[in-house]
Amino acid sequence: MRRPVSLTVLAVLAAFPALSSAYVGVNDTCPWPTPYPPPGAPWASVNNPGFEAGFTGGVGNQWIGWKDAGLPGQVHYDGTDRVHEGSHSQKLVMPTPTSDYQEAGIYQRLYVVPGETYTATVRVYLQIDNPDGWDLLAFLGLDPYGLDSGDSSSTAWTEVSTYGQWRTATATVKAVLPVMTISLKATRKYPRYRDTKVWFDSVTFSGPVPTDPPPTSEPDPVDPESLIPATLEPNLVANPSFEDTYTDGVSIGWNKWWTAGSGQWKRSQRVGKIGGAKYDCAGEPENVDMRPKTCLV
Repeated sequence: MRRPVSLTVLAVLAAFPALSSAYVGVNDTCPWPTPYPPPGAPWASVNNPGFEAGFTGGVGNQWIGWKDAGLPGQVHYDGTDRVHEGSHSQKLVMPTPTSDYQEAGIYQRLYVVPGETYTATVRVYLQIDNPDGWDLLAFLGLDPYGLDSGDSSSTAWTEVSTYGQWRTATATVKAVLPVMTISLKATRKYPRYRDTKVWFDSVTFSGPVPTDPPPTSEPDPVDPESLIPATLEPNLVANPSFEDTYTDGVSIGWNKWWTAGSGQWKRSQRVGKIGGAKYDCAGEPENVDMRPKTCLV
């Protein structure tokens, strides 16, 4: 007689403020923070803050551009037609969206000191034909978790909604990780047929500068499969017939040991494999194939 089998799985999730609704697993849709800055990240500063260092595909160099699917055509441009200072600005031409609240923008990730407070500013100019209903908005954002996204849910946003003049937006946050994301974006609230444009210029960023080199990603763990010695046909033992070369009286692939006398002994660090099996959950038809397991032998 089979007895019901119950399984209890305990998951421990590190809770991050503003991201606590995320879950971990193969279907995880939330990009968890990467706790280190990307290569080339500026130290508590912004790359190409005045957009005078060139553009690629309409996006200021060293910034990353993005847009929602509901904004057709090109959005990002070199804004030589309107600048706060210098000869260039980041221009966004926001077309009539196919649905409400469509956005586009640029971002970059910076190396900062966890626990310290940082402030960013940017000059913003909004232009819109017949600005009734406040259809166009602009934002400056700082993400203290440094997600690789220009529109993460953990970003603190400052809104600009004044048209026809340069306005200053300011955002201040306390860094949680050694990486912080600064974002500039524009929003079309409604699918109205009108011409709308946004210019960003003169970005500043201030706060304590790190003194140590930035942390890097941890190396990937060793794949246990790579540690399994070669086998002969179905035999799980390497060199089972002792036909390979010998060193100090022991055939390769084997370690010496003894129980009496003097000398040294060494525990084997070779890895073997236990064959696969099936997990029968109380006779249910959905039997699960279990992969072979790795073990020390």
